[in-house]
Amino acid sequence: MEKVTICCASLTVFMFLFIILQLYGNVDPYMDEIYHYPQGLAYCHNKFYTWDPKITTFPGLYIISYIFRMFTILPLTLFGINDENNNVSCSIIYYRGHNIVLATLSLILYFKCRSKLHPSLEMKFENLLIATILFLYPLNFFYYFMYYTDTSSTFFLLLVYYLSMKLHHEYKVNNVSNIKYVLLLVSTFIAACMAILMRQTNAIWMLFIAGTFVIDGLKRRSNYQDTWAKFNIKGIIELISMFIQDAKQLIYDALPLLLPVFLFIMFIYYNGSIVLGDKENHEVSTHLAMPLHMLFIVSIIMDPMNILNEFKNILHTGSNTTLGSLCKHSIGLCIIFCMLYYGSYDHPFLLSDNRHYMFYIWKRILRHNVVRMFLSPIYYIAINSYLSKVANTKGPMWVLMYLVCVFLNLVPARLLEPRYFTPGIIIASLNTSLDPIYSSKKGFELPMSYILLISIFVLFNFISIKVFLYNSFQTNEGEIARFMY
Repeated sequence: MEKVTICCASLTVFMFLFIILQLYGNVDPYMDEIYHYPQGLAYCHNKFYTWDPKITTFPGLYIISYIFRMFTILPLTLFGINDENNNVSCSIIYYRGHNIVLATLSLILYFKCRSKLHPSLEMKFENLLIATILFLYPLNFFYYFMYYTDTSSTFFLLLVYYLSMKLHHEYKVNNVSNIKYVLLLVSTFIAACMAILMRQTNAIWMLFIAGTFVIDGLKRRSNYQDTWAKFNIKGIIELISMFIQDAKQLIYDALPLLLPVFLFIMFIYYNGSIVLGDKENHEVSTHLAMPLHMLFIVSIIMDPMNILNEFKNILHTGSNTTLGSLCKHSIGLCIIFCMLYYGSYDHPFLLSDNRHYMFYIWKRILRHNVVRMFLSPIYYIAINSYLSKVANTKGPMWVLMYLVCVFLNLVPARLLEPRYFTPGIIIASLNTSLDPIYSSKKGFELPMSYILLISIFVLFNFISIKVFLYNSFQTNEGEIARFMY
């Protein structure tokens, strides 16, 4: 019954996205599409050695487009559609259409991953809610209809996560047949390779997923407990000692994730940079404000009323705060302030392109020092509260690994680009439990804060797509320009 429900829901979502996609029929390749689409056309015509030096990512997007084309040649022939010149299977609207397939599958994977991480029946409603929120998240939804790497990158990241959980939670623990285990092993490796081919920074999240399964392996084999009591120098030394004892088996278990990362590191050594082309505009920086922006967004998504509640708690317990607690919060606030104040950077792309919303957010809000000073306590309260809750459920070592990956992913990027936040937001959202949603006495409850959040996402998606399609303007050079994230 559940599979039938998922299939019907997926078909409905796909048709909904397909209808929206038809509105893009008269939109020529735009922004990064002017690089991606010609490169995709080269692959469509089997010109695999043609490469645009302005493209920074691996050719994963074009490989997927080529595979989609191979699968659609036969249906086109059966329907009597002559596509001799590739006018259908290699058109820009068809290439954009690949994303709505992957977006629909991603919605299923959001729910499947949440169900693996939170398998109890009581969490089913919450898992569906989080899947819906992530699917509607504006930075996801907008790019379902653009020939960008975002949707395919997200899909393969989710696929790797799901296959890895099946590999470790089901097949490895239950000792099923070797054939199924090998097939799952190979599938995970291929999915991990494709995730990195879509976007290089996914290699960091492959390491994170591998790290979480190493911790799970230590919990099974050595009875390791990821708790605050173990989160000290002695506990970390003990953890390293347990890892060394079982290193061979633990590394073997994580090999499908580690091998693609190793190959990627070899590429960096050979290439001298993480990007393929346009290296002068993608130099490494110390953009310390980036992780804070992302973690703040995560805290808002996972608990929309978090900041107000925390402010109330501070006002209520302010006079009872101990000296030790006051010192800890003062140090934390100081660190956040320094990261925001001194670790915020602009970029030539950000300063010169008024077609992006971030141009106006930076110019009118974030570039001002007084705004960053004002944001510091808000960021600290929201992030500290969120991470504390996650640490109490997932464990402090899990949170530490997550923060390290967030910093490795975002700090080197000088360009303030919200699309870079997506993997970290997804991983955090999949692993966070929303306690207020379920009550054993009253049944399932959906607080107004989440209804409001979903409503805001729907409104943002409607406005952003409407503005992009129908509020274009003409540049001084006579080109059509459109507003987008």
